[in-house]
Amino acid sequence: MYLTGWRAPKAYAALVGKLPATTRARVLGGLLSLKLDLAVTHEGHRSVLCPGEVAYWPPAASVVAVLSADNVKMPSPVSLLGFVVSGLGTLRLLPEGSYEARLDFADREDVERSLAHA
Repeated sequence: MYLTGWRAPKAYAALVGKLPATTRARVLGGLLSLKLDLAVTHEGHRSVLCPGEVAYWPPAASVVAVLSADNVKMPSPVSLLGFVVSGLGTLRLLPEGSYEARLDFADREDVERSLAHA
C-alpha cells in the first residue's frame, strides 16, 4: 500500500502513531476492513471509493481497502489515505470472512527509492 497524509493528515498521523499493530480484519462485499480506531473524524466529504483505494472509515473505526473491481459507495464519508500498489489481485483471492492482520511499515527506503525514480 502507498499511504499519504496529503488528503487526510489527521487520520494519517493517527495511523502512523498506531503502527505496528495486530488487528482483526474482515473481507466482506468487496472490502477489506481492518479494525483500528484512529479516534479522528472524517476529513472531506468523499463516500465513493475506487478499486484499490485505502481510506479510514470513522463510524466503523476501520481502515478499509476496496478489493472489488467496481467503485464502492460507503454509507458515510471516509478519509482517503492512499491505494494498494501491489498485491491487489492476491487480496481479491481471500474468501469472505475474518482474519488476524499485522500492520506495519514496509522498508521506507524501498518506497522512497521507487517514488524518486517514477
